[in-house]
Amino acid sequence: MEREETAGGRSAPDPAGAVAERDESYSLMLRLLGGARLLVLFAVFGLFLVAATLLIYGSVLAIKTVWETIRHRALDLHELQHLQVVFVELTDGFLLGSVLIIVAFGLYQLFFDADLPLPEWLRVSTLDDLKTKLLGVVVVLLGVSFVGVVVEWEAGDLLDLGLAVSVVIIAVSVYLFATHGNRNGDGH
Repeated sequence: MEREETAGGRSAPDPAGAVAERDESYSLMLRLLGGARLLVLFAVFGLFLVAATLLIYGSVLAIKTVWETIRHRALDLHELQHLQVVFVELTDGFLLGSVLIIVAFGLYQLFFDADLPLPEWLRVSTLDDLKTKLLGVVVVLLGVSFVGVVVEWEAGDLLDLGLAVSVVIIAVSVYLFATHGNRNGDGH
């Protein structure tokens, strides 16, 4: 910081130098914070990797299951029930993979490129948009998982599981209504 000589021989701080130094520190801080968003790329790539693994593995498992079903040729109700459970669980995996891709696209839009060419239903402009999409799919995943349990159900705690799934779905619905239903009522 430069100093100016005053009439008494003492030096006073140069206000222009102090401002320049402060601006430089502020600029450095902004660059650091702006660069920190690059950390989100790890999440985006990780989500795509996990989603691809689920979708590819699920597809290979579906082909294997169909092939073994055709080759085995056991036509009975027990085999049908087994296939129903396997296919519902595969659907659950495919849905989860799809959700992870949606979250990856959403994070990328929020942190890097809001104009990413995507269908309108996949567009995300706020973190609330992304949470809403995610919560909606969580409800679907819970429903699909519950169907898988119902198909396997022999006896026991189906009522307890059904009530637990219902409570979660109701809680998510109330949350979505409270956060997004009020916006629609206010004309937003």
